[in-house]
Amino acid sequence: MSASSWGASIVHADGRYHIYASAITSVPNISEGLIYHGTARDVEGPYSYDPGPVGAAEGAEIVEQTFRNGTTRYVLWDSPDGRLGQFGSIRVSDRPGGPFVDVPGGFPAQPEATCFDAAPLWVPEDEMWYTVCQGFDAATTARPIVIFSAGRLRGPWGVFANSSAWCPAGQWLEDPFLWRDSKRNWHLLQHAFDLNDTRNCLASTVSAHAFSPDGKEWHTVAPYVAPYGHSFTRQDGSAAEYSTCERPKLIIDAKRKAPTHMIFAVDAATKDEGCRHREGDACEPHGNAPGSQCACVNCKWGDRGDTIIVQLES
Repeated sequence: MSASSWGASIVHADGRYHIYASAITSVPNISEGLIYHGTARDVEGPYSYDPGPVGAAEGAEIVEQTFRNGTTRYVLWDSPDGRLGQFGSIRVSDRPGGPFVDVPGGFPAQPEATCFDAAPLWVPEDEMWYTVCQGFDAATTARPIVIFSAGRLRGPWGVFANSSAWCPAGQWLEDPFLWRDSKRNWHLLQHAFDLNDTRNCLASTVSAHAFSPDGKEWHTVAPYVAPYGHSFTRQDGSAAEYSTCERPKLIIDAKRKAPTHMIFAVDAATKDEGCRHREGDACEPHGNAPGSQCACVNCKWGDRGDTIIVQLES
């Protein structure tokens, strides 16, 4: 994909990997994007994309839904930006490449949280859907995490767990990814950031991980341990470094229920030096505070975004 991109979701089906990637149509407004579908024989690509988009959304997640009777369908969760008063949609198809049909009702609309950055999880043993909905409050870093559950996509959705997100003072959490391991432990992976980080961006806050034995009572490692950082190694041995790594998603082996790769949205231009002297839309489209320095996490608004796939150590 030649356009600036901001994250993706991948599923393996029919002997191919199907990617749903977010292409940014309006820089610096990452919220304005189109979703494109592509395929590849290898998870790391190269991917061949369909000529036209499959939808307009800030992001999307593709989920394979397998039932006890052996049938399978594919569910595409579109995630516009709830902070702008927009809500997502849920679409289904019998084929991983579509076409997709809307599910009436869409995302669970509840007063407990706004469902932007939704993180859907299908548990075939229980034949239940779960999704993380994260509150957004610009006045505080206490961002509530609510997990909803339903036996059917069209609902009714009920509150499965309601917990305050763990977040050290001054930090923010967003972009949740929910999954269960082979021992049925729950995990919540998120992008984390601190607006006070304006220098040494490769050492800035970037990620957080919470875990639970039952999906209701959540824990974190203390002292804080970042599940991923800013630096990776390319196949040729060179270093790949990014001022921010967001929209973390795992590619999970269906048989072993173990992650094999991670997908990130990254700032493809700015590295450790940051962009603390930037102002206006080149730092933050909603306005950088007068006299404040641009944080590492906000350099992306004036840069080109990219989507990367990282192989995990086995």
